Amino acid sequence: MKKTSRKTGPSKASLREMPEVDFSKLQRGRRGQYAHLLTGDAVHAVVIDADLWSHFKSGKAINSALRRLINSSKKDTARVASRKGGHKAA
Repeated sequence: MKKTSRKTGPSKASLREMPEVDFSKLQRGRRGQYAHLLTGDAVHAVVIDADLWSHFKSGKAINSALRRLINSSKKDTARVASRKGGHKAA
């Protein structure tokens, strides 16, 4: 049976062959640049004022409230449109 040698790191010869990297020339990445890949959806950041945050306490609660507001707005718009179309002037 053949023994395998255990190397703890790259050899000195391979280190000499590697070019040095000047990290000062690297550009800094944008924070959260790939966040949308984690969720599978587009991610948009919004700043919520502290007085509003105290009422909601989480992003899920804010999203839920906004969805309820949109749904009620759509219902009100549909109700107004049905009144205009269904009522004829004499």
